[in-house]
Amino acid sequence: MSLDQEIQAYRADFEEKRLAKPSRCEVCGGPGPLHWHAEYERSLICFEGTIILPIRRVLCATCRATFALLPDFVVKFRRYARSVIGFSMDQLKRMSLNAVADMLMERCGRVVATFTLSLWRRRFVRTPS
Repeated sequence: MSLDQEIQAYRADFEEKRLAKPSRCEVCGGPGPLHWHAEYERSLICFEGTIILPIRRVLCATCRATFALLPDFVVKFRRYARSVIGFSMDQLKRMSLNAVADMLMERCGRVVATFTLSLWRRRFVRTPS
């Protein structure tokens, strides 16, 4: 399924309140009970441009913590879509940081700092031990 199709399916599930609550709290690991708490909008940078997504939050009645239910194509604490980060990491296997940054500028229309790319590489690329 393409990213565009994933986004459309997610939006439909969100609008029709079909998003499933997780079985356990992401903070304490307990079974809850978990309650719908709030929602907010989050920007996501894709190859097609920046989109705004609605995100639901959940409250754990046990530990009173809240956490967001992010779709699979969103990476926690990152503004770029998982597909953009994955593409960048694949390109870094054969190209320099500057070359990948230039390629992303052409594909996304946004400047991605080489420092950001090096942070992604540290976070997302597994090195053999």
